[in-house]
Amino acid sequence: MKRVLSIVVLCVVLFTLSGLTAFAGTPDVTPPVVYAVGVSPTTEPMKGCTGNVPVKVQAKATDLGGVKMLQATLKAPDGAIAGTWNMALAADGYWKVWIPKTAFAVKAGAWLVRVKAWDYFDNTTVSGWKTITVTACDKTAPTISDLTWTPNEIVPSDCDGIKNILVQANVWDASGIKKVELWYRAPTAIGWAVVNMAHYSNLGYQASIGNFPAGTLNFYVKAFDPFNHVTYTADQAVTVAGCPI
Repeated sequence: MKRVLSIVVLCVVLFTLSGLTAFAGTPDVTPPVVYAVGVSPTTEPMKGCTGNVPVKVQAKATDLGGVKMLQATLKAPDGAIAGTWNMALAADGYWKVWIPKTAFAVKAGAWLVRVKAWDYFDNTTVSGWKTITVTACDKTAPTISDLTWTPNEIVPSDCDGIKNILVQANVWDASGIKKVELWYRAPTAIGWAVVNMAHYSNLGYQASIGNFPAGTLNFYVKAFDPFNHVTYTADQAVTVAGCPI
């Protein structure tokens, strides 16, 4: 009886070992799936430029056997690999890394980022390239042209007639316009006041001001690009005449 029991136990052990061997002999050959790859910002000034910041790369990945690691690779416009960075899994399910702003030092143009994923059997998947447009340093202030105002003379707030002046100007900058302001000093006022000018056409900005006492109204236009380079116009003067008879 003991011999029969021993044979049964031996058969069970051999069967179990053969099953484990068969399982172990069938490795995972399916690569992970990489998706939701993104970069931010997608436009980046070169190293040393105003506005140059680290670029966030993020992605998600899945695999039946688990995801071992993700890595981001940066390629310069000349095709050279500028660096690789291991990504960390965040609480929101994204793998993330911030490429340092100093990485964008070679030249302006289209830089490329892609993500590579490994599972625990070292199967790999590589995402498609994402583009980061790297621009040269903008060191030029906006251009203000065609400054006009109508009418050339207004009446005080307590008179009948036109009490407001409409100021218009064309403003342009290669990097875009952040804001345009109209600064003015009312007659008899000591300090200056400011209003934002509205963008009403391709290059055009405008603002209306009025209801002043009699005297001289002074004003100028001030424009900012995204890097806070600033342009001012010359100080202009408009007469706020007395009440018409």
